[in-house]
Amino acid sequence: MSPGGANLKNPLLCLLSVKAIFIMTPTSPSLFHSAPQRLTASCRALLAMLLITPLFATSGCALKIGAQQMPNPRGDGQRRTRVRYEAELISPRFFADHVEATAAIGYVPVSQSNDRIHVVDHDGSINHLPVEQQDILDARMGVRVFPFASVLRPELGVIEPYFVGGGGFYSNAVTQRSPQHESHHGYGWFSLDEEHDTVSDGWFTYLGGGLHLNLTSNAAVLLEARHDFNRDDQGFDTGGTSVMLGVRWNY
Repeated sequence: MSPGGANLKNPLLCLLSVKAIFIMTPTSPSLFHSAPQRLTASCRALLAMLLITPLFATSGCALKIGAQQMPNPRGDGQRRTRVRYEAELISPRFFADHVEATAAIGYVPVSQSNDRIHVVDHDGSINHLPVEQQDILDARMGVRVFPFASVLRPELGVIEPYFVGGGGFYSNAVTQRSPQHESHHGYGWFSLDEEHDTVSDGWFTYLGGGLHLNLTSNAAVLLEARHDFNRDDQGFDTGGTSVMLGVRWNY
């Protein structure tokens, strides 16, 4: 495996980074009635994490899907389990194949309202958008430690246990949509108004462990469980335990 630049070799992660920046960027400061300074700080922290992510030399990437259990993601005292999606960059191993660095972007769709707004695009297609939806984005960097790498060499068919830990930044955002009536010179129409509000955000740490199975010289399967700490902010607790299953590709 040869390390390469993440900007050229990971278009999927770059697209996810752009989507994350777009979702978290306000369209107008007046829309954020609660704390515009808070949202600006959240955007800057996520942007910094996303820009740092591709800087180190990488030898692989991974796509994961799993479930995350959160104690109180909506601030109503109810525990919820939601699907989590993740894209990850992985560095070459070092310290005699015992350690590798990781950087990932995660997305959790927390909830959507049952009410829908019907939006007609220019091509005539109709989109049914929820009136309100809540999404969590996070960017994290950490290390995986393979304690038995000197005994269990990373060869085909070998299952390697590992520990994982690190930290990152998260943002818990709510989007509200409503139709707005507009008119000009006697002509009237409806436009879609969107308001984005970051209800909680901050830095967090995580610890966990998993299993790494090499299928081929370039492909492997990851099964990982971890717990996020310090994600309780403004009455919203989005920490908790997540279990992820993913496919890794070494280039």
